Amino acid sequence: MHQRVHMGERPYPCDVCNKTFTNRSNLKVHQHVHNGEHPNRCDVCNKTFGSKWDLKVHQRVHTA
Repeated sequence: MHQRVHMGERPYPCDVCNKTFTNRSNLKVHQHVHNGEHPNRCDVCNKTFGSKWDLKVHQRVHTA
């Protein structure tokens, strides 16, 4: 799978916008953009996010 990054191979297209991804996991996270799903919730303020990364970045506001 890592080799796809170097080879430019992106075999997983989004059915909605045709953006392509190197793996299914990234495609699944991207699909939250289209379906409005925000499955990742902050334990402190209950704000929700489409990706775990966005939640992790957000959580920094609570530790400052």
